[in-house]
Amino acid sequence: MSKESFKIDYFLFIIDQAIITLRNRFEQFKIYKDIFYFLFSIKKLKSLDINNLKQYCLNLECSLKHNNHSNIDGLDLFIELKIVREII
Repeated sequence: MSKESFKIDYFLFIIDQAIITLRNRFEQFKIYKDIFYFLFSIKKLKSLDINNLKQYCLNLECSLKHNNHSNIDGLDLFIELKIVREII
């Protein structure tokens, strides 16, 4: 097997697959960031106005639903985070 054949058949294929995998992973992280952004830090939590905070909580509930079952209640989370914002 020549160096050129190895480069074309294996090395470039592996590099291409690595790039695709990384791109997919970063796109998934962006989706996670969009969903969980408001929970990353107290500073970010406090920077949201109340209406945006409520919408983020409701969106999080929807994002975590499976077959119309959710592990969280968006409105309960909103009320709890609103209290946390006031305390801090």
